[in-house]
Amino acid sequence: MTVQHAYRVARSGGSQRILRATWMATALIALCIGAFSAYAGDTASSAAVDPAIRKALDYKIPERTCTAPVERIRSDGNSNALKFERQTRNYTKCLHDYTATLTKDRDDIKAALSKGVTHDQAAIIQPKVSALSSAIAAASNQ
Repeated sequence: MTVQHAYRVARSGGSQRILRATWMATALIALCIGAFSAYAGDTASSAAVDPAIRKALDYKIPERTCTAPVERIRSDGNSNALKFERQTRNYTKCLHDYTATLTKDRDDIKAALSKGVTHDQAAIIQPKVSALSSAIAAASNQ
């Protein structure tokens, strides 16, 4: 609609018709969106999602809290070798536990995938499995 046409329609009293048509179109669009979202919500909630799949969908990789030991040499030239060895043992154990946890989580997620997931759920879960594998490899190489 050009500006001149809109001006002529407004002068002839047709602005109410345009306004009414715009309102009806907006209401129809809102009704369609509301109906679709209600339908999508009903289909998602009516199909009971397995708890293992829900856990896989909501999974976040835990933060690694292991800190690498640093050997410090005192000002007199001696080192704390025993303390460093203990810190190294603790760090190695922490990395092993972290890697074991990630491996168990990855296996649980893969088991959840075998229960049957939708294409959308698989699209969410698959990158998480890849990220888990990368985190396991990174932790194992340290």
